[in-house]
Amino acid sequence: MPHFSVKKDGSSPSGIIEENTGSILPEHQTRKGYFGSAERRRSMVFKPDMFIECDFCHGWLSFENGLSLDFPVVHFDLMRYWDGRPLWFVCCERSKDGKGPGNSIWCVGFEIMEERKCDSNSEPEEAEKGKTLPDISGDVD
Repeated sequence: MPHFSVKKDGSSPSGIIEENTGSILPEHQTRKGYFGSAERRRSMVFKPDMFIECDFCHGWLSFENGLSLDFPVVHFDLMRYWDGRPLWFVCCERSKDGKGPGNSIWCVGFEIMEERKCDSNSEPEEAEKGKTLPDISGDVD
């Protein structure tokens, strides 16, 4: 996550996420440097009054034209295999025995939205009946 922001003032999403960890880190500490220690990671407690924003990106996962995995020499169009259910990206510990993933740490679920038409009863701010809504499935800022 290249950008991570923690606010304690009840702020709402800002649209552009900028690094803001001053409320959880000692002065003059970087997130990577501070949380390089397993002991510090274990001692961090996220509380309900914290508003957390982060920029999730993964170099191989692409939402540009649906859903695909793009490696330097291989491209997999995952839309061929998509059955309509959400796609889950799970961050896990490495297993101690090397046989499969370890405990889950966190996960992010993506739902792919298909282009759809508005009717006069939905989304009044879009005004015109039959106007096509944009496909925002690639907007994962």
